[in-house]
Amino acid sequence: LLPLARKLGVSKGRIIRALDAALATQRSFEAACIERGRAILDGIEPGQKVCVIVSRPYNGCDPGISLDMPRKLRKMNVLALPMDFLDLRTANITEPQLQEQMYWKYGQRIFRAAHIIRDDPRLNAIYISNFSCGPDSFIISMFKELMSYTDEDGVEHRKPALVVEIDEHSADAGVVTRLEAFHESLKAVEEHRLATRSARPRIPSVQSEKSPWRSEWGDCSGRTLYIPWMGDHAQAMAAAFRHCGQDAEVMPIGDEETLRWGRQYTSGKECLPCAITTGDMLKVLNKPGFHPDQAAFFMPSGSGPCRFGQYNCLQRLVLKQAGMPNSIPIVAPNQDSNFYKHFQRFKKDPTRLAFDGIAAIDLLFKVLLKLRPYETQAGAADKAYEYCVHRMVQALERGLSEKEMAEEMKICADEFARVPVDRSKRKPLVSVVGEIYVRSHTFANDNIVRQLESLGAEVNLAGFAEWLYYTNYTRKKMALRWSDYKLYLQNILKNRIQHKIERSFAGPLEAVFGHLAEGNIKDVIDAAAPYMHESFEGEAVLSIGKIVEMHHHQAAGAVNVMPFTCMPSTIVSAIARQITRDFAGMPILNISYDGQQDPTLQTRLEAFMHQVNSYHKTVTQAAVEIH
Repeated sequence: LLPLARKLGVSKGRIIRALDAALATQRSFEAACIERGRAILDGIEPGQKVCVIVSRPYNGCDPGISLDMPRKLRKMNVLALPMDFLDLRTANITEPQLQEQMYWKYGQRIFRAAHIIRDDPRLNAIYISNFSCGPDSFIISMFKELMSYTDEDGVEHRKPALVVEIDEHSADAGVVTRLEAFHESLKAVEEHRLATRSARPRIPSVQSEKSPWRSEWGDCSGRTLYIPWMGDHAQAMAAAFRHCGQDAEVMPIGDEETLRWGRQYTSGKECLPCAITTGDMLKVLNKPGFHPDQAAFFMPSGSGPCRFGQYNCLQRLVLKQAGMPNSIPIVAPNQDSNFYKHFQRFKKDPTRLAFDGIAAIDLLFKVLLKLRPYETQAGAADKAYEYCVHRMVQALERGLSEKEMAEEMKICADEFARVPVDRSKRKPLVSVVGEIYVRSHTFANDNIVRQLESLGAEVNLAGFAEWLYYTNYTRKKMALRWSDYKLYLQNILKNRIQHKIERSFAGPLEAVFGHLAEGNIKDVIDAAAPYMHESFEGEAVLSIGKIVEMHHHQAAGAVNVMPFTCMPSTIVSAIARQITRDFAGMPILNISYDGQQDPTLQTRLEAFMHQVNSYHKTVTQAAVEIH
């Protein structure tokens, strides 16, 4: 608060008093809303229909955005009740695991409202969302599942709910038609309930054994842990798991069939990585001879703001919808303060060996990108890379020490050095940044790296290890906020050890191919500082920082790849315009992917590379004149 006090020119005490007064007023307002809601519900006459408007206030409480839906409902003799009029503290939470994993505050409130609406036969739900709302692309599917209940006869039902997605093209007529249809469907449901004499929904007081969100994965021994492909780092992780006594297998790289499976069980509004990784799981389920009791899936989690942390929650629901038992574990270590502790549940902790593999694969891939644009024998660099990756995977499976792994890297350096190249003409350097899955997954990004190389670029792809160093950094800051100095020191130590390991692996390669190892992640964050504060955690600050950093390393352009509707990457695409202006017109191309072929992409890439070549010539000429 002290910096704010100085900025406003008032004392810190005055700010604290103002904040206390504001919070007290807010609490008073919320209490008044709950009291008003309680009075309304107590006065409901028999047969009166009530629809709770489930939404965020900026949607449901704005008559312009909601197309005055409460007034339309009143004309149909339906009472509209704002979600904030419910006492969410009284919700009978039967899925605490899901509530705990929902890191968006309003997502938590919506889930609590779902429990209240489901339990009360007088209430029904109308969910108001807006087009391309990232959190709602996951919350709505889970909200619908939470509306399920079990009657006194043990029969499972799902209480109907209307979802209305509003954008600038929405009109009164369409909304009225949907409200009328929903009104009629509620009549049919009530008639069916009375005809079958169904009692008031009976909800278990504890989490049901049938809940798709039970996430205890404990001991996975006797099971094969299936890891999604996101670059060859997945091979390294699988090898580390196998060495530590956990059978592991990398799922095949996604393709059109994967996407078909994923789209069959998702709404189409989730981000592309979710659809592909879900399709990966479903393909495994449908393999001949698949046994649910012998399988587990690996899908790391997070704590937001990115939607990535909700993948595993939705995928548990998908497994249920696909007819699989809830006993199939989804191993979802959260990248928060307990990330490394999660792996201690296995017979032997694989994290040290897994990092060795990720760092090694990252370095090998960086060398590949340095060589491939200049090779004089087509495919020679790829062949050397594949040979080296195979050696690394074998070394990891044998559990070699870091010293022995460094010796393996010397052999790899010699192998790469034998690739014939012609560097007589330097090609323009293009930095590829963006959402980590899409930028790393060749099917998801339509092989963007090779497309750029075919158009004459040398490509630098942001590495996977960068994200690991960044999560170390965010955990360190989190520990300081919590005054958890043990966690703070642990992350400092782990980060130093990991950098030391990476530098030892990079040494033999850097002697031949120049600098490769990741630097201090704080440098990337500082590079982004003029455009984005580091408190905005996630991939956005890394993408911005990497573009700036690569500009200082003579990059002539950047490509920001992202899933369609990705929140952090959309912010990057907006800020990219300012970076272009600040860097004398350096071209930055933003490409969003949704799994559909873009017929204009080739033309866009060609136009981009024309700009890159012009910028490269200008920068090169300026450097020569300065020299």
